[in-house]
Amino acid sequence: MGTIKTSQLFIFPHTEGMYIDRLELVILMVALVGAVWDMRTRTIPNWLTMSAVLGVFFFNFLFPNPEYTINFITLILASLLLWIPFFIKFLGGGDIKMLMVMAIASSIPDFLVILFCVAIVGGVQAMLTGLYYTLKKHPHPFKIPIPYGVAICIGYGVYAIFWV
Repeated sequence: MGTIKTSQLFIFPHTEGMYIDRLELVILMVALVGAVWDMRTRTIPNWLTMSAVLGVFFFNFLFPNPEYTINFITLILASLLLWIPFFIKFLGGGDIKMLMVMAIASSIPDFLVILFCVAIVGGVQAMLTGLYYTLKKHPHPFKIPIPYGVAICIGYGVYAIFWV
């Protein structure tokens, strides 16, 4: 059985530079605030997501990243891809904007891993929520709105700890 390196559990610099880990930590904190807000109100506020997008843009200009163009392409592709679940009422606008923050801070393959982690965590969250309300004898246990900001936060945390 393999051992977990300490760099996978704590924030240490990558070979590309220390600012990447700081950016991931800031995005994780923004996602945590969004998750708590989503649990309380079932919305993720625009001031949180838009300030995070502007912060990531500013961060990319402050610390020049050779993949900046790729990050911008990731944002455009993610915006085209993620509006489909919004139009079929699967995700809310705040969830989409929170994922956009993660898209602009990552490359295309990394963003696909983030989406995979978020989807797995969201599936588990939906099953547990449905099971909980079924056991409570709720008349429509699978029509309960689920705060997907929690799955986004946990999924990004799994990505930041284990895939980076």
